[in-house]
Amino acid sequence: MIMWFYENLPTARVEVGDETYPLYRIWHPSDHVSIDVISPAPSGSPGLSAGATFHVREFVSDGFLDITPKMEKRDSAGTRAVTSLGPIEFMNLEHAFHATDEGIRVISTGTVGSTVPVIGSLLNVAARRMTSEERMKPMLRHMIEEFGNFEFFLRDLWSQRDEPTLRLPARHGGAEPGGFG
Repeated sequence: MIMWFYENLPTARVEVGDETYPLYRIWHPSDHVSIDVISPAPSGSPGLSAGATFHVREFVSDGFLDITPKMEKRDSAGTRAVTSLGPIEFMNLEHAFHATDEGIRVISTGTVGSTVPVIGSLLNVAARRMTSEERMKPMLRHMIEEFGNFEFFLRDLWSQRDEPTLRLPARHGGAEPGGFG
């Protein structure tokens, strides 16, 4: 299901009642703005496949995130997206997926900063300002909310994966897309 989700995340649209929303907005209605594939995966696999570069815009607490990472890894065990400044990796976010009796456990790990000598040290000064514990709390809350929202829609959309139109009832549980409009 998660592989299908990542393949369709940037392009799928979902009818909810009388409205249609991008799947990305369904995932986190109050924070997600848009996601676009800038450069597809070299394999030709769709969506956020390994090797694809994508542009993400979302609100997190009082800030606006606007980044263009590359999906370095995406398989049934997890994802790893990397944001670079030129040739220097500056930020990465990994999600590890583990099947459990209750569903899927997601363990997320992020790194901001660089180990490159001299230039990396300068980037790390800025990174420390951007990533204080207080500033990271909204990002952690955001990730908990978005992966927590899967229970409200992913199984329903997965069951429709071969249909031309994805649909959810107007009141489908947790996150309500109409709440962001």
